[in-house]
Formats: sequence, C-alpha cells, structure tokens
Amino acid sequence: MIGGGGKGDSVLDAGCGCGILFYELQKIFSKLYGMDLRKDISVVKRCMEKDNISANLINGDIYNIPYRESSFDCVVSMSVLEHIKYLEGPINEIRRVLKDSGKFVCGFPVRNFLMHSFFKIVRFDDLKDHPSSHNSIMSTLKKSFYIDKIAIFPNFSKMDCCFYITCRCVKIKNAHR
Repeated sequence: MIGGGGKGDSVLDAGCGCGILFYELQKIFSKLYGMDLRKDISVVKRCMEKDNISANLINGDIYNIPYRESSFDCVVSMSVLEHIKYLEGPINEIRRVLKDSGKFVCGFPVRNFLMHSFFKIVRFDDLKDHPSSHNSIMSTLKKSFYIDKIAIFPNFSKMDCCFYITCRCVKIKNAHR
C-alpha cells in the first residue's frame, strides 16, 4: 500500500500506539518516527529496542505535530482519524509535515450496520468514540490530497458494505486547500 521502489527515507506513525507497525515500516524506511498520546511511550521504545527496532518516539498529538514543515516522506495513521470529530486541523497538520509528493497512508473502520453490530457485541460505543464516519474522512482527505489507492476489507464488497478502508494519499506539490 505504501508503494515506491527502494527504501524510503523517513516515516512518521501518527498515533503509533504500541509500535506494532514499525516492525514492517523498518523494512521500507531508514528513519522511523512515532508519536502518540500515551504517557508510557518510553515503555514502547524500550520494547522495540529489545527487537532491534530504532525509532524516535515522542508524546504528541495530531492537532499540533511537533515537526517542521516538509519533514517526512510518509505519514502513516491507522485507526486514528475516526476518533477525531473535526478532521481538517489534523489533516492540514499531516499535509504540513509531508514533503511534496509525500504519501499519507491511513486506515479506518467503515460506519455501517455490520460494524455497528460488531461494536455493540464487544460493548464499544462506536458512535460516541468514532465521531467521524468513513464518508467524512474520505471527503476531508479529498480536499487536501490526491487519493492514489484505496483498499477495502473484505475486498469483494463495496466500500459502504466493507469493514475497513485503507487509503494511500499523495501530497500534490504546491496544491493548496
């Protein structure tokens, strides 16, 4: 989904959580960065170091990404955007820290009857904890990025009937919202 040929330079996992994506991202990128709201980010760093994964992890949020403009070749954010009610600020921040032609890869659940039923079974209030639907996320992404690729799960259904969507977006040079 990230695409490209050789090993890229830098990636930011915005909302890295326990750092699980770094096990794959290290195969693609030479410089790994992660940020998350979790207070125990140093514990995550120590666990990853035990597996020889070197990443610069910080405590931070997606509304005010603490990196300079045009810092990253790629930003990854999985299962984060659905938790954000007002998406434009975070999407603009991601765009700001991406280099021209940089990639933004994001994934999020689909809001539909099947997913709502699943969340209800596991006692998760998806409408409260996921204020942004897949439709609002897609709409906001399209305002700031060119959506290069969309993958849905399961891949035999239509977007509104699937469970999860992953998008690869490209920052178009000098394009403004």
